[in-house]
Amino acid sequence: MRKRGARYRKHTVTLIKVTLARGRESTSETVRNNAYVGTVRVVERGVSGDQEVEKTVVILDPDEDIDRGDKIKIGDVTMPVRSITRPRFVGKSPNHLEVILD
Repeated sequence: MRKRGARYRKHTVTLIKVTLARGRESTSETVRNNAYVGTVRVVERGVSGDQEVEKTVVILDPDEDIDRGDKIKIGDVTMPVRSITRPRFVGKSPNHLEVILD
């Protein structure tokens, strides 16, 4: 069921939760039907100076269980999580969670 106010979240993504135990990596996948996928411009510092690049941003529910080190699959492409912006407050309750992918 789509939440009220989430009309722009019409994309389907797969969250891949990565856990390490005794040096082994195990994953669990969860499909989310109410995400938004777009692009955002960020500045990356490198040896040759600062460069403005486009990164993929995924907007999820504010209570989503995702951490750095996890991955998100969009279509056939799997990308690691670069950064997570915790819930923003618009009005009185958390509105969304922004995840920037590498």
